[in-house]
Amino acid sequence: MIIMHNSIFIKTYGCPNNQAESEIMSGLLSKNGYDIITESLDNKSKSDSARNRMTNCKSAIAKVDIIIINTCVVKSQTENKIIDEIISIVKEYPGKKLIIAGCMPEIRKKIIKKKKKKASMISTHHIDKIVDVVNKITKSSSGDLARVKITDLRNKSAIGKTIERVVLTGKASNCKLLHPRIRTNDIVHITPISSGCSSACAYCATKLAKGELQSYNPEVIVNEIKNGLKQGCKEFWLTAQDCGCYGMDIMTKSSSRDLAIGKITDLRNKSAIDINTNLPTLINRIASLEGTFFLRIGMMNPMHLRKFYPELIKAYSNDKVFKFLHLPVQSGSDKLLQSMNRGYTNSEFIEIINAFKKAYPMIHIWTDVIAGLPGETEDDFQKTIGLLKKTAPEFTNVSRFTARPGTAAAEMEQIPNRIINERSSVLSELTRRITIKKNKQWIGWSGKAIIEEHNQKKNSYLARNYAYKPIVITKPHKDLVNGKRLELGQIINVKIIDTEKILFGKIL
Repeated sequence: MIIMHNSIFIKTYGCPNNQAESEIMSGLLSKNGYDIITESLDNKSKSDSARNRMTNCKSAIAKVDIIIINTCVVKSQTENKIIDEIISIVKEYPGKKLIIAGCMPEIRKKIIKKKKKKASMISTHHIDKIVDVVNKITKSSSGDLARVKITDLRNKSAIGKTIERVVLTGKASNCKLLHPRIRTNDIVHITPISSGCSSACAYCATKLAKGELQSYNPEVIVNEIKNGLKQGCKEFWLTAQDCGCYGMDIMTKSSSRDLAIGKITDLRNKSAIDINTNLPTLINRIASLEGTFFLRIGMMNPMHLRKFYPELIKAYSNDKVFKFLHLPVQSGSDKLLQSMNRGYTNSEFIEIINAFKKAYPMIHIWTDVIAGLPGETEDDFQKTIGLLKKTAPEFTNVSRFTARPGTAAAEMEQIPNRIINERSSVLSELTRRITIKKNKQWIGWSGKAIIEEHNQKKNSYLARNYAYKPIVITKPHKDLVNGKRLELGQIINVKIIDTEKILFGKIL
């Protein structure tokens, strides 16, 4: 096996925000002379089997010097996969440098150290320092530099000893924008608009890792979008732990003088921010930019959205905004919503959904539900079923509750796993039927869609229409439209001709 020196493999778990942070780390490292291999770029398509993905992953790991795992703490199941992967790497490649990034280093240091004592850690708050971390551990492993004094990254002091590991954690107020990137998809720019959130959900470990809300300066976000446009991006995914609370910390920090002049100074970027900045104003600002592109708005907690949803509905009227709404309800029981500190009722959730459907009848709605929240009775569970039947979201992410260490929900009375699994199965089957039924409404629709992905093995394309509905095109006329080869980001005319769990279309 030939080892690629100065080479790094990056594997990402979790949400689009985590993917964005991996892209940033890849860009920073590449700019500084490192060769980057990521799982998503390692000849992998989304249709590859799990076995093929694992083969590609192991093949890449065997070739590189350094392995970075960008972690997620939302679910115990995901964390267990990460731990298993760390154990496997330690067993098969004991001499390789391992860096654990993302949320786990912030709240799960002990378990990481237990599984890999010499693993370096860099939390989600410090990804802009990834080059420093890699430089430290690679230089310290060189025989010629074994006795060089290495600088501590936080206090800039010389420690005077070989560094086998670097641990860089703790909350920080860094804006994760305007960095170089290596994108997973050349036309998709994942754009974080904030870090942390202003909620305190009883089951959420992400809040423990991310901390309080820090909204990024809207002008910096706009400049990030402009950079993406210059680089050929056609889709911009606005993402955050909760997009709905964007700007609320700006209003909270404003003084009476700020209120008088309508602006507050951003000390990080030395510019003035309108204290009325929120998600709708940000969308309007971005959508006013010239060019052909689309915005996908990320997940929003109903607690915050209920306060300004009429304004957001108006912002959605711009043709550049996908008619897509991700609004996680989590439970159909108001009792459980209260005990989980979600901050809204089911009637408020329904009110928001109905308002968006009235404005955009074919809007694509996602939600999330958790089976087996602490204290969930059979009556509570039936209320969740009833809510899903009533609102009929196009897609529902069903999760089995697992207690996360350090959260309030972990101290509550737990539901037996057997019951959680049974309820999860019932919810999954219900949501599958709802998805199929909703998809049938799209048969016969024709219109414009943007090509987002190409599966070379199957010679098929994935396109998205105005509602961000995925349309698989399996017979693309030998990859040609009007004599020109199809390209990612191209706008085509399609007609939906069949459906099951996904939509199938043909090029017109």
